[in-house]
Amino acid sequence: MSHPSKTAPTPHSTSDSKSMHTINNVANFLQDQLLSNEIKELNQRGAIIHQENIELYKQISAVQQQNSELQKKVSEAEDVNPTEQHSHMSYNVKNSVYLTTPISLELSQPKQQINETSARNMKLW
Repeated sequence: MSHPSKTAPTPHSTSDSKSMHTINNVANFLQDQLLSNEIKELNQRGAIIHQENIELYKQISAVQQQNSELQKKVSEAEDVNPTEQHSHMSYNVKNSVYLTTPISLELSQPKQQINETSARNMKLW
């Protein structure tokens, strides 16, 4: 019985195969390194953002505490002078005076201003 003969690989094709395998290994290694570096960078950025969030939380807590203390002071001041209170009067903490007119604040859209460039453009058309 005769067996089909296998062609022996030439030394040239074996070295090409090894070279391709080595190139693929290097490419995979480099890609893994890039991904690893990116993960480390993202973890560092996440840690920095987390620390900033902690600092902001502390600042918010401090402002809330100050707000609570100021509200308590206003409430105490109103309790001391109940005869001076009127329903239409508001208390101005900064100046510690009662205002006789209520303050009404509202948002509005900014008014459009025609600048010299747009006025010249209008004349050209």
